[in-house]
Amino acid sequence: MFGFFKKKKKVSVIDEKLKEILTPAIFPNGMQDIEAGADMLLYIIKNALERDLAKSMFASSLIIATNQEPFNLEKLKEHINLYELPVFNEVQFKNLYNYLHTILTVKMLFKEAPLDVKRVKDLDTTQQELHYKTGNYNTKYVISEDEMPDWAWDAPQVLADLVLTGIANNDQAGHYDEIPEGTGKFGWEVTNPIPVNGIPANDMYLSQLVTEDGKTITWQRKGSFSSENIGGMIDKYEIFSGRKKSLGFLYISPYHKKLSTKAPEGFRFR
Repeated sequence: MFGFFKKKKKVSVIDEKLKEILTPAIFPNGMQDIEAGADMLLYIIKNALERDLAKSMFASSLIIATNQEPFNLEKLKEHINLYELPVFNEVQFKNLYNYLHTILTVKMLFKEAPLDVKRVKDLDTTQQELHYKTGNYNTKYVISEDEMPDWAWDAPQVLADLVLTGIANNDQAGHYDEIPEGTGKFGWEVTNPIPVNGIPANDMYLSQLVTEDGKTITWQRKGSFSSENIGGMIDKYEIFSGRKKSLGFLYISPYHKKLSTKAPEGFRFR
């Protein structure tokens, strides 16, 4: 009955202004998303700004990241530099960019919000790049636009979740044409499979191959296999030329960060 006499919580001017620009499509949890974003921004720059300014900077940056095409690191720097506050070094710029890009990625793939994105562990943000995670995603895998597989943008959520998690959990995942730990004949042996960035990329890779004399090929998946020296499952494909003439079997490892640009012996790219 005495609630009438309680002081109302003071709402800052910046909060009132932010509420005017909040859209559910970008900030589905309203000010909770803003507060979470400000927390991350302040962590990245080691609390070098006042909190209200951090909230404004995060909100405006995410709005630009969402609406500007293309959005990249240079565009982010241009925006932040408008504040004329020299508080970011290069690593911190990249950490903020990766954070924003992670928010966009998990929104697209898993319908998750800024509030859902957490940092993986405490790091010195002046020297080290951060990784971010949600319940469905971990940026131990890719977070830059250049690294995100083309197929992932339109893939069903279940498939994207499965593949991106597989890549995130593969300690060997990297940007190379041949897996360093591979042994034996490239592509032709299960111990040296062709690295590609996701299961849908298997077909993308094979569709680029022709025989050395320029003949088109077809293929049929023969199941999943494993090898002690290779992380993750390995897909086996029988390769055909002409009227179903079998050329043998190729092995593909789909849990990597790059689509290989190396052709196995006996093949070349179109």
